Amino acid sequence: MKKLLLLLLGGIAYAQPNMGNPNDLSACDTNSDGYTVFDLTLNDVTILNGLNSNDYTVSYHQTSTDADNGLNAIPGPANYTNNVALLQTIYARLTENGDSSNYAVAYFTINAALPPVINTPEDLIAYSNTVDLTANNAQILDDLNSQEYSVTFHTTETSAYVATPQISTPETYNALNGETVWVRVENIETGCFSVASMVIYITSHAPTGVNEQYFNEGETISVLEAEGENIQWYESTESDTPLPLTTSLVDNTTYYATQTVDGMESMERFAVTALMTLGLEEQLFQSLSYYPNPVSNILTLSNANTISNVEVYNLLGQKVVANNFSNTEIQIDLSNLETGIYMVKVSSQETQKTIRIQKQ
Repeated sequence: MKKLLLLLLGGIAYAQPNMGNPNDLSACDTNSDGYTVFDLTLNDVTILNGLNSNDYTVSYHQTSTDADNGLNAIPGPANYTNNVALLQTIYARLTENGDSSNYAVAYFTINAALPPVINTPEDLIAYSNTVDLTANNAQILDDLNSQEYSVTFHTTETSAYVATPQISTPETYNALNGETVWVRVENIETGCFSVASMVIYITSHAPTGVNEQYFNEGETISVLEAEGENIQWYESTESDTPLPLTTSLVDNTTYYATQTVDGMESMERFAVTALMTLGLEEQLFQSLSYYPNPVSNILTLSNANTISNVEVYNLLGQKVVANNFSNTEIQIDLSNLETGIYMVKVSSQETQKTIRIQKQ
């Protein structure tokens, strides 16, 4: 907005010069500290408003008082660093060279525009050489309005900073495995921008199969099955060293498979948990528990499957206690037994399991 002054000299009113309304200026604050360099002289032509620059002088000032009085003009206005962070008012004075009392003053703002805050792009994982670079746009922009920012892609960091050349067809870019692509996000209004990079990985799909597989004691990783080509097994999702096929399987352990197609090993891995096949005894008594041990009087036994019979033997092989049951939790009175070690035979569905207890 232009501020006009009327000068009264000897009772005669003199109009001010027909000064143009200066434009607000923005410049990018590349280090985000609130300060940057402005070329105030970009407003010279607008302020002159068609007046001859040989007849009028444009000066810039940090206060309205200085502008009104023609004092403390900013030296080097083409390279002015703001002294108020982010947003500052600048006062322009247009003075007739032949008559310093004939002048006009207007003001405008200078804005140290911050570069856009963007997310670091996630690396792109593709299953062919034709890659859609724009797949990460929403993640990169996050809360930024896509109508206010342009996103371009570049093959070098230098080209990203100077904005050219850019990848012309980012939706169908022919990429190389492991290639780095640079992303430039620019504020359409201010021209301020940020640059980041992402890596493209071209890979195969992970193998498929059954996630829980059973094995017999003593078998190796070679018995595990995964559907795919050139399967390799690993001990974790991060391990770089394949496991030999002679690796012995460990019960309730998860192994990870990749496949390699056309020389490209899958980055994602298929997880298989190996479970040892239990015999009938292990299945029937898998949850068997007993307490206390050592025992003084009552021994309690608990099992997921029904306990049908319990027999107690001393170390001479003599049966000293025998009871029939039909429950999953039972109690045996051992108070009459002498102190020592005893073997307790527990029966369920005509299958037995023997445990060792101490009588005290």
